[in-house]
Amino acid sequence: MASQHPAVGNWYTDEVDHQLFEVVAIDEVTATIDIQYSDGDLAEFDFDIWSQLEVSLTQQPKDACGPYQLPQDGQWGADASWAAANKDNPIENIEPDTFSGTEEL
Repeated sequence: MASQHPAVGNWYTDEVDHQLFEVVAIDEVTATIDIQYSDGDLAEFDFDIWSQLEVSLTQQPKDACGPYQLPQDGQWGADASWAAANKDNPIENIEPDTFSGTEEL
């Protein structure tokens, strides 16, 4: 049985199938816990199922950004100065829904 209370950002090992996963969200309203396995797959457990899992708290794997396909430090390409300054802000890459000079109907 799971004696670990889930916390967003913590990594756990499923002792039955030996898979690593990170808790990425906890929704108190729907009583669910969203996780992402180290290979990128997503899953959701309700609180009752979580309490029955055999999990143990573990260290974040060294390749934890692997499922997100993020470049490692030093792999940003020719414009490394820009990338180093903005790699933590993905919002900078999102285009707005509207553009100036256009009208939405």
